[in-house]
Amino acid sequence: MDNIPAELLEALDEETKHTLYCIINNVYTIGEIPDNFKKSLLVMLPKKSKSKKCEEYRNLSILTYIFKILTKIILGVNIEKE
Repeated sequence: MDNIPAELLEALDEETKHTLYCIINNVYTIGEIPDNFKKSLLVMLPKKSKSKKCEEYRNLSILTYIFKILTKIILGVNIEKE
């Protein structure tokens, strides 16, 4: 959604990683998430091949990669595992 591939974030130099760390830490400490972090793209996936009713679909929310990192930090998930 934000057109930033995960590989680009992995290839950042230490100074840029530190800046990103400070931004995420600030968001976590203050508890205010920037609006552009909250934007997502909602995709409806059919559970069956000829789905017609809402309950026959499931939602897939595509988030920005930065927000995924922040969410994992909040949930206490080890990011290195993925």
